[in-house]
Amino acid sequence: MSNKYRKQIKKATTTVVGLFYGYSSKYIMEWCGVSRVTACEWKKGTRTPSKRSVKLFTLFAHGKVMTRDFDGWQFNDRTGALVSPEGEEFAPGRIRTVTLLYQQVSALEQDKRQLKEWINRLELQLMQQSEANGYRNKATNESFTASNEMEITSEKRENFDS
Repeated sequence: MSNKYRKQIKKATTTVVGLFYGYSSKYIMEWCGVSRVTACEWKKGTRTPSKRSVKLFTLFAHGKVMTRDFDGWQFNDRTGALVSPEGEEFAPGRIRTVTLLYQQVSALEQDKRQLKEWINRLELQLMQQSEANGYRNKATNESFTASNEMEITSEKRENFDS
């Protein structure tokens, strides 16, 4: 144990009330494995906890002990990795990159939304242009057909007249 924690434990045993200040009795009970009455007495300073209890509480309070949310998880002493109950290892560097990965995924999702909007706008423009061209083509075809009919009619007259 480092000197830092030894000093905190020594200081805490002399000022027990200060050690538990700001923590609910629930945490003291859960972390140190004591009854509600004992936890309340420690908080009030009417009863002094053992050095072991102070050490255990200090470790929990400084996040040095994993909570029940991590039941089944372990540390690999050789690699320093956090190991899941399924056996997957998470090295410290990999854990630090999780936030970066979430940021990248969020940015990619935003890009995807923007691209979908852009595609929708382009499809709408294409439909509008197709409709406009369709009407132009229809009008062109109608005038072409009308002029052809006039030519055919005039040819028939010429043939008839001859």
